[in-house]
Amino acid sequence: MYDPYDWYWRADDGRVFSSARQAIVDADDEEYLGWRNDARQPTPWPLDDAGQQTDAALQAVLTPFGLYVGLAEAKAGHKAAVDQAAERERKKYITPGEGQAMEYQQAATEAIAYLAALEADPKYEPEPGAYPMLEASIGIDGDTLAEVATTVAAMHTQWQMIGSAIRTVRLAAKAAVGAAESVEAAQAVLDGIKWPTPQEVAR
Repeated sequence: MYDPYDWYWRADDGRVFSSARQAIVDADDEEYLGWRNDARQPTPWPLDDAGQQTDAALQAVLTPFGLYVGLAEAKAGHKAAVDQAAERERKKYITPGEGQAMEYQQAATEAIAYLAALEADPKYEPEPGAYPMLEASIGIDGDTLAEVATTVAAMHTQWQMIGSAIRTVRLAAKAAVGAAESVEAAQAVLDGIKWPTPQEVAR
């Protein structure tokens, strides 16, 4: 029975790839010969659009199973996986969507500006419409403009803390993947990532 995690592909030039080891093995490799003794035959190496048996063609077959034809492909795949995982972490704290992100950023900008003006002049009274995003949140994030600004600024600060912590982990993980000397080592980096929590960041 076909098992993509324990299978072999053979190219016309004699190359034999083991998915279990994610590496090229010799045609007289003991494990390969033992595998064939179970009445199994390797699958012909796939062809690319030009009809060539390339690593890229085999990688296209392996990718759905999280397997890689070599270290370079593993590094590229794992770096992309780190970025995807980081984005999932970010979405725990912010609402996805480009427009929503712009709205939050504008609200944070208004909150910071308003609180700075209020600190400079405690009697500061802005003109109506000066802080439209904050005004839209009155009754939701606070009963006054000052309360809304304080709430929004606090949320923005919390996001900056968790966002920067996620970025630190993401960049460190990608650097470690890049420095890995084997497919197994690159996978170990991915498996060992620990994303920060708000509680940890606030300590």
